[in-house]
Amino acid sequence: MPELPDVEVFRQYLESTSLHKNIVDTQVRESSLVEGGPVQEFRQSLKHKRMTDTARHGKYLLINLDGQLWMVMHFGMTGALCYYRQGDPEPGRAKIRFTFDTGYHLAYTSRRNLGRVFLVTSPQDFIRARHLGPDALSQKLDFSLFRRILSRKKGMIKPALMDQSAIAGIGNVYSDEILFQAGINPARQLDSLREDQLRNIFAVMKKALKTAIQFGADPSLFPDACLLPQRAGGGRCPRCRSGLKTRKISGRTSFFCPRCQPEPARASSVMNSRHSTVRTY
Repeated sequence: MPELPDVEVFRQYLESTSLHKNIVDTQVRESSLVEGGPVQEFRQSLKHKRMTDTARHGKYLLINLDGQLWMVMHFGMTGALCYYRQGDPEPGRAKIRFTFDTGYHLAYTSRRNLGRVFLVTSPQDFIRARHLGPDALSQKLDFSLFRRILSRKKGMIKPALMDQSAIAGIGNVYSDEILFQAGINPARQLDSLREDQLRNIFAVMKKALKTAIQFGADPSLFPDACLLPQRAGGGRCPRCRSGLKTRKISGRTSFFCPRCQPEPARASSVMNSRHSTVRTY
């Protein structure tokens, strides 16, 4: 699923290709992707609007339309963007296509139709309505706030990092990278973590997400010290070369190194994690 680094790359891509161009038509080929109103109303609201600015909060891309409306894109499991010239081959699985007066298109593509695109009048109201926590890369999220957020939660560290109502933007994949870099097992109980460990997780979180963005959110380009290029069956720890192990945590498959991220001592941690409420959207 696209997480914060992927969506930030999409935001930068849209900014470099599609800003300040007049939208002359919007074609919707999968109506289930348009949320909040009839498809025809969505299309009409976009006509002769320009994408003038962008923002991102967690896994959501927000696009300002002439200072009047904001279009919000959520990419689900398989969503992406593709900008191309009229007459060029259309990208596969193009479900929503924005046509500009320049003769170019921007396509929202999706294989599984799990994303959503909709219009809002206020990003702040949208964030509140979705009960989203602060963005993981926001300057407002300093260590003091990070520690305060985690102090209100119970259970394991990995579900806490993935809870979008606590911190927005981190999902199953990047929580594994963050915890690997911090040397913390994903099943570790929050109340067992010392302050220095929390500080390390916080610092690693910021660094890991920025590194992913720097490399285009493409794990094949990540530095050798990263877990993600090895995050698959048969993968090996980039530090000690031990075989990676997997474990189901909150219904998600977590990858970790058994030597660099030793298992937590308390066996009761699995039972405790079942009582935590997690919003992963």
